[in-house]
Amino acid sequence: MAASIAAEEKQPLEFTEISENKAKYTNKEFTKKHTHLYNTRGDLKIIVGKAAKATFVGHKAVLKDAHEYFGEMFYNQGKDGTETYFKEITANGFNAMFEYFYHGCITIEQNLFPEILEAASFFKVEYVLDACRHFMIHCLSVVDYPLTVKLAGQYGLNGVSDEICKCFGTFLTKFANGKMPFKDCSKDKLLDFLRRNVFTEMSEFSLLQYVLKWVNVNKKKRKDHLLPLLRLIRFHIMEAEELESVPDEILAMSDIRKEVEDAKLYCSNVPGQCLTEGIKYLSRGSKKVVVVSAFSDESDRTESNMFGYKEPNTDEASWFVEELGPSGLTADYTTMNQATIGNFLFVAGGYDKNCTSRACVFMYDTRTRKWTEVESMSQARASFAMCSSKNRLYVIGGVYQTANEEQILSSVEMYSPAENAWQPITSLVNGCFNQAAVHCQNGLYVSGGIQDTEPISSFVCLQDDFAEWKSLPGMSVCRQGHSMSTLGGKCYVLGGYTAKQNSPGLVTNCDVNEVFDLETKQWTVLTSTPKEYGHLYRHTGLVQNKIYFLCNMDSNVYINNFDTEYNEFNTGGLVGRGVHKVSILQVAYSSS
Repeated sequence: MAASIAAEEKQPLEFTEISENKAKYTNKEFTKKHTHLYNTRGDLKIIVGKAAKATFVGHKAVLKDAHEYFGEMFYNQGKDGTETYFKEITANGFNAMFEYFYHGCITIEQNLFPEILEAASFFKVEYVLDACRHFMIHCLSVVDYPLTVKLAGQYGLNGVSDEICKCFGTFLTKFANGKMPFKDCSKDKLLDFLRRNVFTEMSEFSLLQYVLKWVNVNKKKRKDHLLPLLRLIRFHIMEAEELESVPDEILAMSDIRKEVEDAKLYCSNVPGQCLTEGIKYLSRGSKKVVVVSAFSDESDRTESNMFGYKEPNTDEASWFVEELGPSGLTADYTTMNQATIGNFLFVAGGYDKNCTSRACVFMYDTRTRKWTEVESMSQARASFAMCSSKNRLYVIGGVYQTANEEQILSSVEMYSPAENAWQPITSLVNGCFNQAAVHCQNGLYVSGGIQDTEPISSFVCLQDDFAEWKSLPGMSVCRQGHSMSTLGGKCYVLGGYTAKQNSPGLVTNCDVNEVFDLETKQWTVLTSTPKEYGHLYRHTGLVQNKIYFLCNMDSNVYINNFDTEYNEFNTGGLVGRGVHKVSILQVAYSSS
């Protein structure tokens, strides 16, 4: 997989901490001009202040080159102007800016910060505003969080609260080493952090311990804050043994006791966890991302697995890549099929290293980054279709293969995570493999595949009463190994292979794409796949009206997407060799 490359960002600010609540920021890109004038008497009198006035003496040449505001002002005053007034800002605020205009540095201290921010906003100097943001996040928020939030809103500094919480989440990891201060953290800051979905490497149980210690530092004043804080703890993402260690003083609160008991039930039914929805079941900082997965190129593909994450509509280079330990999968991941229920990824079937069909099923938890084996299918199968509804998995057809036999399957099975059990449902009319399937509008839809030796164009449906398969208008092209995605009452079919013209038994990439409208029962041909994309892989991920897919170009794997709204392909970027599948999941990881 291609290495993670961070998007271009601003260089970190250079600052010197003078004291606990005072820092000096120096702009290394600032160029001093007219330095020969610095030790001479100035030619401009500057009167500053709202109520109390102060007078500064400066040099017009220096100030003109330091900021465009002065250039325009001197132009309007004419060359004979020797005096100017600033009634909108205070002397303390202007004094800090005056230092920057001459030396490219600014000293910010807590007790003068509102005045300095006011002056920085008046002159709109980007570097100084960035320095103010930094000071607010790393210093002012520690001693006066309410004031920080108020100033951020007053001066339109969007994202400051988010950055403070993100920074606080990073500092929380120090708690494990006993370095986290409890005394200075404000109640508002702690509540705001717990309310927001901010990433932290700190476990939820450790976060609970932090809350308890924070309260105990000044129990008389802070005890009334305990219940509101505890209501924001995500007990459902704790481990079972951690839930058993929750202190009795917390369990004495009926609201919290009920939440902990529900969390214990959640932990005890691993397969059923995919059926729950809500932020309390997700790791802090979870966000919906495009996920690509790969396994090592070693002979034993079960030894390691790798995942890459990228937010939709971000720079194609901005992948976050992590390599995990042994997966425990008992089949070749490249031959397994996959689908998602809730925020869990399920993989099933495929071949083992002896090319024998497997019945195994595993689910992947984005929180623990672990694979768990669940109940196996009744029938071992490979090259089958797999899809999901909100609370069920479906597997359709495929091939059963051993060293001695090969059978094309017509059987269909349905998995219930709540019961962790499979049951057979109505079989296909004919055996078929390498088809695609989706579940939508209370029905199971299956397109294409191979019957005997040739791709077919069939499109059939089985309603949720499982009575019988019904034929619908077929696709315009016979295809197999393609993808099918559903959105807004439509089924989008992309890629795959189709029969090679005048070459019986041979196939070629299918660049015809089409969509079926479930209401009108009609197919419409879409934009053709660009030839340079090569072969489109069958697994896709749908987010923000875009279908993300992998494709094989010049022996490397790339990720692109099809925009269903504009009927157009968007070229993405390289993800590297050995990447096999794509999906959409909510994942928490450090993106800094």
